[in-house]
Amino acid sequence: MITALRKEKIDVSFLISNVAETYSYTTYESHAANCFIIALKSGGNIPFLVNEEHWGAVFDSEDDLIQTLLSEDEFRKIINSWIDASPLGPDHYVDNDDIVKLFPAGSKSKMLWRTRKDKPLKRIKRTALNQAFIMTRLKGKAD
Repeated sequence: MITALRKEKIDVSFLISNVAETYSYTTYESHAANCFIIALKSGGNIPFLVNEEHWGAVFDSEDDLIQTLLSEDEFRKIINSWIDASPLGPDHYVDNDDIVKLFPAGSKSKMLWRTRKDKPLKRIKRTALNQAFIMTRLKGKAD
């Protein structure tokens, strides 16, 4: 999609979701294509990323979005301020599945740390990190 957005010279990406998204490839692809992203506050992770990373604009409601779009001067002002303040996005994204290898099949709470004749202190640190992972990411719920 990144290539298609660039090829067609798409400058603005409307990522309007009626559900709270947890992850959106389209958001990252739009950013990688250097698109200004428009999202609604109710869209979950999409508006969070757009706000946090300054990738575009988030509107409280469809009515707010429509009012802004109908006001050409206001809409241009929003986009131009983003253009002036934001660095270009990345040239491309590369999938990396290496992290999956750290988790044993079927386990959701324990990380499999690779051991290569490590010293006891390193093993202790790994055990502590695994416990911290369980306590913070899984809120203390181990399998």
